[in-house]
Amino acid sequence: MENNRYEKGIEIRKSLGVYGEDGLSGSYTEFEDIAPDHSKSIVEYCFGTCWNQGLLDNKTREMLVVAAAAAQDLPEEVETHTRGLMNQGVPSGEVIEAIVSLCPYIGFPKTNHALRAAKKAIET
Repeated sequence: MENNRYEKGIEIRKSLGVYGEDGLSGSYTEFEDIAPDHSKSIVEYCFGTCWNQGLLDNKTREMLVVAAAAAQDLPEEVETHTRGLMNQGVPSGEVIEAIVSLCPYIGFPKTNHALRAAKKAIET
């Protein structure tokens, strides 16, 4: 079962188009040399378990991650998952509107940081 979650996690990461052709770039390769179990957990748990549920599509999951990352002031995650959203066919304007819609709930500074991160993803 564990191996299936890992393989499914890799498949999902590949489908998002932000983690390289093998699905292993980003946080996985960044930490593999110092914390290999952590890297494997990202793939198995985040993607092979949480993202592998059947009711939400990847567009919705990516939008939720962008909102959560914006609320926690995590611009690198906003940037990565903005790319993922656009790779899933979401127009950049919708991403921007979603982030701006968060402003009353997360505040102007976090919204500004998220918008900068999204802009960076859109422009590259």
